[in-house]
Amino acid sequence: MNRRSLLIAVSGMGAMAQPQSYKVGDRVEAYDFGWYKGTITEVGTGSNQGYYLVKYDAYSTARYFKPANLKPGGPPDTPKSYPAYRVGDRVEGYDFGWHPARVTEVRQGKEAPEYLLQYEKYSSARWYHPKDMRAFGAGDVEKARDQAAATQGPRVGKYGIYTYGATGAAPVYLGHFELLDGGKYRISRTSGGPYYGEGTYRFNGAASKVEWLSGPLAEPGWDGAFSVEGTRHRIGLKARTVATNSQ
Repeated sequence: MNRRSLLIAVSGMGAMAQPQSYKVGDRVEAYDFGWYKGTITEVGTGSNQGYYLVKYDAYSTARYFKPANLKPGGPPDTPKSYPAYRVGDRVEGYDFGWHPARVTEVRQGKEAPEYLLQYEKYSSARWYHPKDMRAFGAGDVEKARDQAAATQGPRVGKYGIYTYGATGAAPVYLGHFELLDGGKYRISRTSGGPYYGEGTYRFNGAASKVEWLSGPLAEPGWDGAFSVEGTRHRIGLKARTVATNSQ
């Protein structure tokens, strides 16, 4: 394959990707303004032909999804535990950004104790579930941790490729690439094989960037900006296309 043909093949990756098929019992993640784990309980027929009914893990409801809004998922998450806070504790609460506050009251919620937070910069107060709270200053600690982890470079493993369109719309799954030991990678238009290309890469720690040395991703226009967000490793590919690995 010459250089021009290879570029056309890679650029058309999304258009050529075939939706993955699923069967009853398959574990998936479904996009509903965010990714949620669940199980396929029905393959649509009749007016629901081409859709899959997904029962969420975290909710009692189920809904139909197009295969483009599904991806293979792992086992159910273990029940989350949350830290306990006391009246007077200084914390941060999330409300379109993290805001410093103090706990002024505690009450028992359905899943965990809930906390009334009095904001430090505003006169208002509101109740919070602990999932939307963190210890005061935790953001600085998390940012420093992520920045330190980013200097180590991306982990080897499978990175799902997604392209994003309009705000709120589900990202489109384009396939994946796999970073391998020895600075090698291979790329596929599906969640498994076959792999249509392979190449080499290296990590530039000073620039926090994956540099594609050969193979399909070495064509002009493909980026490699690398960042870490908690357990997620993220590699930018193009303006609206990224690859992620969350182990």
